[in-house]
This record gives sequence, C-alpha cells and structure tokens, in this order.
Amino acid sequence: LDMEPQLPGEDEVSCAKRLLKRVMINYPRAFDLILADGLYTRAPFFKFALKHGKHVIAVLKDERRDLLNDAQGLFKKEESVTYTFGQSELRCQDLEDFSSWSQLGRDVRVVQSVETKYCRRQDTGKLHFETSEWVWVGTISKEKLPTQEFVKLAHGRWKIENNGFNELINYWHADHVYRHSPKAIEAFWLLGTVAK
Repeated sequence: LDMEPQLPGEDEVSCAKRLLKRVMINYPRAFDLILADGLYTRAPFFKFALKHGKHVIAVLKDERRDLLNDAQGLFKKEESVTYTFGQSELRCQDLEDFSSWSQLGRDVRVVQSVETKYCRRQDTGKLHFETSEWVWVGTISKEKLPTQEFVKLAHGRWKIENNGFNELINYWHADHVYRHSPKAIEAFWLLGTVAK
C-alpha cells in the first residue's frame, strides 16, 4: 500500500507511525487492528493507534514491565483453556482489565499461550516435544475477539512475515538487498510493485 523510509537517528516505531498516519488517511476502513512486535509495546504507539480508532496487539516480553509481572502472577492462579492450532496444543489464559500500564492510562488485556508441539529432530530423526510461551498485550476486548482468535491473529503476524520472505526468495529469486542506500531500496520496492 505504501512505504516510508526510516530517517537517520530514529527507530522503526517513529517511521511506522508516519506510515500508518498516511495509510489511515488514505485507507481509513482497511483495517481495525494493528499486529506488532514487542518493540511497539510503548504507550505512545498504543495511544497513537487508539486515537485513530485502531486496536493493537503486541508481544509483551520485557521482564521489567509491571504489566508482565502482574499478569504472570495472576496466570498462576487462573485455569487455562486448551486449543489445538495446527500441530500444536495451546494452553491459553486471557485476562482483561489490567491497569498496571500506568503510562497508557487505560486498561488492557493480556493473553498468554503455552504451546506444545510434537516435532521430529532434523539431525537424529527422533520425535520430541517442544514448548514455547507467548504473551501479548492488546486493546481489543474478549467480546470482540475471543481468545482462540486472538492467538491465531497474534501468530498470523509471523505467517505474513515468513510468507513474504518466502515469496521473495522462491518466486522473485531475491537473496539479499543488493544496495543499501535508501534510494536504491525504494527503487527496488517500486520496481517490485510495478512488476506485479
């Protein structure tokens, strides 16, 4: 839909906010929810999205955060709900009304998913269990987005990213950005969008 160069001395969140502001003006009803990495779990970014009528789901992983510590304490006392997603078993906990993120100035929802997957090791061919844990913070209610759909969407961010890179490598034979100057990258992007 659009692109925005990251300016010298700024991080990608500042760049993303400029891009999103323009996209929300040009395509105001194209989406209702922003999926984001843990880097975006910042009060100014969440406030920006909410001000524009958009919800946010972002990875919550910084151990120093009061919000994460409070949620983990409450998750120990709550029962989990189990779902199957692909070949994984997910034990999920979903709590609303967290006010521990004082910089945001509003309550949020925290969802945890402990996921177990039966895998075959490449090196030995033996089957084993792999367990991973994910925690997200979101502004959208359970009523609008039930737990199972929340987790699917949150994981969907990786699918988009992985499929995008996979398509670039397998169909466009991209290996690496050949030139790293901003104008060269912009030119490659423009050529790619015209070629489609």
